[in-house]
Amino acid sequence: MIRALCACVMLAGCAEQLTPQSLVSDLRVLAIRAEPAEAAPGETVRLEALVVDPFGQGRSIERVWASCPDPPGDSPVRCVERGSPDLLGSDERVEVTMPADLPDGRSLGVLLYVCAGGTVGLTEDGPTCTGEGASGLLAVRRVKSAATSPNRNPTIAALALDGAALEGDDIPEVAACADDCASHALTVSTAEDAAEPVDGDGGRTEELVTSWLATSGAMERPFGFGSAPAVEWTPPDGTGLVFFWVVLRDDRGGVDWIERQALVR
Repeated sequence: MIRALCACVMLAGCAEQLTPQSLVSDLRVLAIRAEPAEAAPGETVRLEALVVDPFGQGRSIERVWASCPDPPGDSPVRCVERGSPDLLGSDERVEVTMPADLPDGRSLGVLLYVCAGGTVGLTEDGPTCTGEGASGLLAVRRVKSAATSPNRNPTIAALALDGAALEGDDIPEVAACADDCASHALTVSTAEDAAEPVDGDGGRTEELVTSWLATSGAMERPFGFGSAPAVEWTPPDGTGLVFFWVVLRDDRGGVDWIERQALVR
């Protein structure tokens, strides 16, 4: 199982090197959110993932969640070396209880195996994704044990296109890229308390990092920093619906995201 899981991670890393990180053209797990972001021993944590399959033509997506306490330092995947991880379920959202004996500052490893267009199977060699044209991948994260002053997830307040707020049902129209191609500004607003002070760290405040992602066009850069980051996005030559995802992270495992759309004509 460990060999199969490590192979999944290696393949995912290779795929990201071949295309711009901000361009989402296939099945991806863009983020895993734990609520709360850090938790005390014995506390219940709710897990969900931002799984996207923009060109899968509506194919089904199956999930298998698992966890293991205090995984080895380099990757939660290696927790299987200590025995099979604990299965948490196959729903879009699952819950896990932080181990009561998990020391403060250590973490619970979370593994999510995703299968699009096929069926997930669990064998002695690891998870499988079977079916014609099916795609499978593995995503991991850690949930830190914090008995006092646990981290909270940051919050995205709004996303704007050229200064106009993009609401959930809004689909603004933009011109396709021609000879004189015009770019458009995407701007994120975060909640006032998105970046928290870090207790016992010399008065430091969390650093916020934003990932800019889209199904087409070109981002000026894949990341933004601070509480009000902005990026220039250039539309593609062709027409059609474009999906945007913005993932906001702090530097202690907190995460939030937002999805919006625009129509290129």
